[in-house]
Amino acid sequence: MGKLGKITVLASAAEAARQWAKNNPDKAKGYIDKASRVVNDRTKGKYAKQVDGASAKAKDAVTKGAAPAGTANTADTAGTPAQTSTPAPPPPGQGNAAG
Repeated sequence: MGKLGKITVLASAAEAARQWAKNNPDKAKGYIDKASRVVNDRTKGKYAKQVDGASAKAKDAVTKGAAPAGTANTADTAGTPAQTSTPAPPPPGQGNAAG
C-alpha cells in the first residue's frame, strides 16, 4: 500500500473515531482519562502538565462535538487527507532501533 493509501486509511479511521466519540462522549472521556493515566504512569509524571493539558483539550473537543484544535475538519475537506504536524522525536535512548 502506498503512502496515499495509508493516509486515506488513517483519515478514515480518524473520522470513524470522531463519530464514535460524538455518539459516546462519556465513554470517550473515560478512555481519555485512562490514556492519560497510562502515559503519566509510564513517564513517571515527567510530562504530567502537558498530558493534563492535552487531556483537557481532548475532553473539551468531545464535549463540543468538534475536532481538536489544529486538526482539519473533515466535513470541510472531504476527499483530502487531514493536515498533521510532524511527530516529535522519541526521547533519548528510545529511538526506533530497526534491527
